[in-house]
Amino acid sequence: KLRVAKGDTVYTYDLPADGEYQVFPLQMGSGAYSLALYEQVSGSRYAALSKASLDVALAGENLPYLYPNQYVPYGPDTPAVKISLELCRDMAGDREKVQALWDYVTTRHAYDHVLALTAQPDYLPDLCRVSDTGMGICLDFAALFACMLRVQDIPAQLVVGHADDTYHAWNNVYLDGAWARYDPAAWVTGSRFSTYTEERRY
Repeated sequence: KLRVAKGDTVYTYDLPADGEYQVFPLQMGSGAYSLALYEQVSGSRYAALSKASLDVALAGENLPYLYPNQYVPYGPDTPAVKISLELCRDMAGDREKVQALWDYVTTRHAYDHVLALTAQPDYLPDLCRVSDTGMGICLDFAALFACMLRVQDIPAQLVVGHADDTYHAWNNVYLDGAWARYDPAAWVTGSRFSTYTEERRY
């Protein structure tokens, strides 16, 4: 596991056993970060391997929400990237782009109820699988929407927390100088939530 901390805020990430390259956001802004790497000993027991510190100076506070990371994984060959570029090719305004991408995510995909019941606690989005199947859970839809917006240089957060009493994932999108909440999974399923409680942002 990798633990990334700044002040009292701590994010803990699982690292793949196969050593696959991973990207982690510095979403807590500029300042002093501490990093700690842990190796599993057995079960839920971990031993510290190494520690490091970083002094971070971001060029802009929204910069972490314009690039891929472990929770919003994409590259040039990711289908969602190509679709975003195609859908927004002749559009100039951010609001027009957001609406086009929102319509794509919420009308072309179905909620995967089986996956929702069987996904493990360490589940991460696979945007290629979502494109292949046209199905996903809230974390998948939030990652997909964030990916397609970031390709258009529109800052988008993938947020994990609770919607009412339901563990959930959604997006915050930066438009006209402010963050606005978008919840693709709720729209796809017809769910309505009254209270959102944010726990983590990626």
